[in-house]
Amino acid sequence: MRKELLLSAVILSLLSLAMPTFADDVSVTADVEKYVEVTPNFASVSYGPLATGSTDTAGPNQLDGVYNFTVDANFGYIVSVSGTDFTDGGSNSFDIDNLKLDTKTTAVALAVGDAVTLSGTPYAMPTYAYTDTTNFFGFWLSIPASQYATSYSSNVTLSYANS
Repeated sequence: MRKELLLSAVILSLLSLAMPTFADDVSVTADVEKYVEVTPNFASVSYGPLATGSTDTAGPNQLDGVYNFTVDANFGYIVSVSGTDFTDGGSNSFDIDNLKLDTKTTAVALAVGDAVTLSGTPYAMPTYAYTDTTNFFGFWLSIPASQYATSYSSNVTLSYANS
């Protein structure tokens, strides 16, 4: 029995020497697409009554972090901001450049000194890392002197895109 096993092992060894072998590396590649998904956690900023001539009034409770978006991304991203002029729906209005906006990864870091003045043209804020999963927003509104007393509204667009 032992001789048969030995003979089998020798025959298999000889056969493996006689069989050609082939080895080569094969490159496998994949491109992962970028994405950024955003969940807004607020839909409006309501100031309530403000006096004419008031300057840089902070949005109510903004340092409490109430104005934020949750972000899921796999690559750096940019937030762009723009807005429309304030209007009462009739003949009264004032410019969007009376509104300033700042965005940071913490609410306590929001500052009017870092805020950008909004316009109708999108403005790209600083780039965020994909690991920054929450953006907090600060709003500061100024009311022009002698502005007609009524209720005004504007639309602010916050756009997200991979950098």
